[in-house]
Amino acid sequence: MGVYDELTWEQLLADPTVSPSIGFIDLAYYRDIYHGEEATDDELTKLIIRATDDINAKCNWQIEDIGTYAVIIKNLIYKATAAQVEWYVLNGETYNDDTIGNVTVSKFSYSGTIRGSSKNNLCSRANMFLEQTGLTFRGIGVYCG
Repeated sequence: MGVYDELTWEQLLADPTVSPSIGFIDLAYYRDIYHGEEATDDELTKLIIRATDDINAKCNWQIEDIGTYAVIIKNLIYKATAAQVEWYVLNGETYNDDTIGNVTVSKFSYSGTIRGSSKNNLCSRANMFLEQTGLTFRGIGVYCG
């Protein structure tokens, strides 16, 4: 069981020494280095935790200790996380929603839900950074020894 598993959201958000340390980035990175869109500390902390989980899921949960990676890989993971947080700030957490509004193209019109969609749960900017890390590769490695 992890150190944070027994804490409630309110406890995580109330303690500034705990909240920034449970994601790949902290509030200072998002605001001062990435210069992301503004939101409250509470909202950003929640979104950083959510984006960290989404980034790690996309990487097949390979990122256990980010400190073990080369600086360039860490920076790409940080940027991917910040990009995903900013996407949430601007668009909300709509990737879980399977509803769409009205769509009209010429005489064709459709409204309703998308069933069994293969929508990507990361924004394109986060994907761009992650693809450069090699952590999203799902193929078979080749050993030449």
